[in-house]
Amino acid sequence: MSAPRSDSERRTAGARLQIVVGVLLGFLLLGMTNYLAYRHYRRFDWTESKTFTLSDRTKQVLRRLDRDVTVYLFVSPQDRLYADLDELLTSYRSFSTHLRVRRIDPATQQGEYRLVAGRFGVSTLTSQDGQDIANVDLVLEAGEKHWSIRRDDLLSVDASEGEAEGPMLDVQSERAL
Repeated sequence: MSAPRSDSERRTAGARLQIVVGVLLGFLLLGMTNYLAYRHYRRFDWTESKTFTLSDRTKQVLRRLDRDVTVYLFVSPQDRLYADLDELLTSYRSFSTHLRVRRIDPATQQGEYRLVAGRFGVSTLTSQDGQDIANVDLVLEAGEKHWSIRRDDLLSVDASEGEAEGPMLDVQSERAL
């Protein structure tokens, strides 16, 4: 038989119970918020020119994909074009579960790059410092078909701006893809 508890012991036990329940409810709320954020993923484009805002037509095409499409990105992360392409491809993936992106750096992932390049007939150039460079930046594969996209298709040179800085590059990736 246990001894009757005093009022202070009951208050202490009640306070501990409230803390445990509060912590559990906090974890539950955090888990529910995480789940909702995962299910209702939304990206925002804060750039002044809305560089990463997809056109309505692109969104429709991505939503209507009925089979898997794999995009092979053959651009090194050190390349200044990489960040823009990566951001654009991430935006694409937010609109379609059928889009897969494989990032392959020809310089650091030479074995994997040579296998994939051989499969699609991608030529390899060698830079002055001995690094492998693909002659295309992207390959899209859908079933048995594939399409190669060169750097010329991804960029347009605007020589009218920045005369002192040289031509400015404007990413035209969405149109090319």
